[in-house]
Amino acid sequence: QSTWGKNQLNREMADNQVAMHLWARAEAFAKNKEFISAIHCLEAICQSSSPFLPLVVAKTRFRLAELLLQHTHNTTEAQTHLERTVLLLKTIKAEWVFKLRVHTLLAECQILTNQPAHAIRSLQSAIAIAKEQGHSDWLNHLRLAIARAYYLQNSFREAYESCDDVISRSNDDATSQIVAGITKSLIALRSPEPSIALQMLNDMKPFLAKTAQNNTQFHVVHACLTVIAMAITANFKHAAAVSESIKSTLDNSSVYLEGNVPNPEALHCFPSLKTVSGEDLVYFPPILIRMMAQFAVAYGYCPSGTMKLARQSALEGNIVMRVFESNLTQDERVLMELFDVSMIIIRCVSYTTQSRYEECVKLLVAAKDQTEKISDERTKRFLKASIHVAAADLSDHTGHSLPSLSHITRAIELFENPALTVQCRLMKSILQVQSLDEAATSRELTAVTQLCSQLDSNPLHLALALYLQGLLNQKLANFARPKDEVMCQRKEQDALVSLRQALGLANEKMEDYPLACKVLIVLGAIFRHRNVQEASTMFCTGIGLATKIGDLAVQARLLKDLDEATIGRPRDNSTVEQLKAKAGVETQLRNALQAVGNSPKLFEILSWDIEVE
Repeated sequence: QSTWGKNQLNREMADNQVAMHLWARAEAFAKNKEFISAIHCLEAICQSSSPFLPLVVAKTRFRLAELLLQHTHNTTEAQTHLERTVLLLKTIKAEWVFKLRVHTLLAECQILTNQPAHAIRSLQSAIAIAKEQGHSDWLNHLRLAIARAYYLQNSFREAYESCDDVISRSNDDATSQIVAGITKSLIALRSPEPSIALQMLNDMKPFLAKTAQNNTQFHVVHACLTVIAMAITANFKHAAAVSESIKSTLDNSSVYLEGNVPNPEALHCFPSLKTVSGEDLVYFPPILIRMMAQFAVAYGYCPSGTMKLARQSALEGNIVMRVFESNLTQDERVLMELFDVSMIIIRCVSYTTQSRYEECVKLLVAAKDQTEKISDERTKRFLKASIHVAAADLSDHTGHSLPSLSHITRAIELFENPALTVQCRLMKSILQVQSLDEAATSRELTAVTQLCSQLDSNPLHLALALYLQGLLNQKLANFARPKDEVMCQRKEQDALVSLRQALGLANEKMEDYPLACKVLIVLGAIFRHRNVQEASTMFCTGIGLATKIGDLAVQARLLKDLDEATIGRPRDNSTVEQLKAKAGVETQLRNALQAVGNSPKLFEILSWDIEVE
């Protein structure tokens, strides 16, 4: 027996030396990017009749699964290797970290093959192991992974609970709280209630404040998600302001840029979590990396090779994920199509505000062309409506009021979300105020006053409704001025109350500076009849905001109003300084309008009438 035992041990050692040699060969092939040869070396171990140690076979099958997922489309074979690895590990008591890695990668395979229920079971097994070992970092990672699996089978409540669990258990760990918030926001963006994403993104701000100030990645990811949440609610002006803030962050960040040269690789090196054993847990799902890559392309950062770099970055770390098209679920692909076109629309709205009308026209045409290629009909319909909203803004800025009204009307017909319909109806009513007679103005005021009491939960809708209420009251004051001074003053006072509330929402809560400028124009007009100094203050404040966002059209309007309000009166230094820019601004605006005025594409946009399908 002693001789047999010694011979058996020698054979096992020899066999394991063969396995180690094949492993070394496989890794050398992989390093040289000869992945098929690497896979063949590892398959030789699995197919051998030699009695390799169970742990050797288990780790070989796991490595095979990694290579298959990274460098082939053979997800089914990778899943088979991982399932056999799970069976082998039942005979092994230690290696708990390895067991967690196996269960997690198996769940990823099951998600790729549209088996979320199986993925949940795999992750529940991993959670049980992590709880037994008391490893909070792994538990957080696994709870976020299971949240994604719950989402894929439309179990939104369970998905949110998993994310909330990580947030509540990570009081001293802002990183985990942020990652959980990002995961919950991503799930909510694809749910029937995208407003949950906006609420979560708002709740995340205290967590972001706890992180290191130079942790730019978290702030940019948060801003990117905010942009798409705003786009889904068709709040493109706010989304444009947030996009500009992301670009500003990239421009001024040493993390993202080395000197004046873009560092594309840094764009995708998101923070990762180290386990006790020193390995990385990749927190961010591929869709976020894809969003960041698209943002980089949209704003001219490393436009060539960005996707390739993002792909390489996503494959760093020991938990391997296939990225982009091969690792995005169908609804994630739809979300990416929505994000890509929304980025174009957002830039268009931003350029309209900056009076970059020629670029705006090109972007709108590109958005329309790209929308036509989208296969998901609901997404296509939403984007068509959004394009009409952007076209209405461009039409209004370039002095084409009737096409602007037509575009908003078309958007109302296309939008399926009641909240977006309300938003567009408010925008349409604002455009129509000047054409109303006294009776129609009174009826509209009654309707919008009733609406204001129902809009507390949506600051954008409430700000628009209050602005409309102020416009209507001001118009009624103008109707009353020749015949009833008391009524005129009462309506002006009502207008001031509404407009000040709208200004507070636009300027402070939403940072919607274009709307704030419009409110200040009306406030200044009211004060021209009461207090010229106060009117000047309103106009000067508006000019400051319009200058900040680069809106030449609004600057020109405010400078004209300021000039008319103070003509023949003593002007303070602030007013004098502001009016020095009047001629220059008017010239710039005239040049911008002339540059686009004869554009065939502009006339095409003004007459767009995308049919409802």
